[in-house]
Amino acid sequence: MPGRELTRRLKSPPVVRAFVSMAVVTLLVQSLPAMSQISPRNSDRALEDLRQMGKNVKDAVVAKDIPTLLMYDRADWRSGDEDALRDHKSELYCYLFDSACISWRKQSSVYEKISRARELTLKVIDGGKSPANGLRYAFLVFFDRSVVSEKALRSSEFLCGKGADHMAVWSFKMVSNKWEPARPFFDFATDSPCPPQ
Repeated sequence: MPGRELTRRLKSPPVVRAFVSMAVVTLLVQSLPAMSQISPRNSDRALEDLRQMGKNVKDAVVAKDIPTLLMYDRADWRSGDEDALRDHKSELYCYLFDSACISWRKQSSVYEKISRARELTLKVIDGGKSPANGLRYAFLVFFDRSVVSEKALRSSEFLCGKGADHMAVWSFKMVSNKWEPARPFFDFATDSPCPPQ
């Protein structure tokens, strides 16, 4: 049941969730200056695979192709997310596809951010290996280059303000030589380090 899964995801102590969210954003912001958009001559195969996944995810979001999008979901979340995405008023569906029904925060849906971008850019950022669990992390960052500059991507003030409506981020981790989401679709139902609006 999607409600139970969302409740389970949200039950970790708020301090822990806030710390993890802040750590992810800090890692993302700190990684940006050293990272460039992945290209065949300066990347490794794993990041290229993640970049291709990002392209497929982008196409699925724009087409509102839920079966394809679910292929990139974590196996243990897939059933609950599939149920939630059948309900066009569920929080997950609204977050991904329809901002008109987002009630908990004023923001554009992931679909709107991606489909309305004048210069949609996909950046793959290698977060490196976690000292806590030894897993490699990386981020798919979708943003409108006509609004968000490389410099702005390094500004938490911009990311929590104007930039939030022009970008979407999804965190991944490498498990058994395969990328899987580290967090729900586009980091849905995870605490934001940004102050509430």
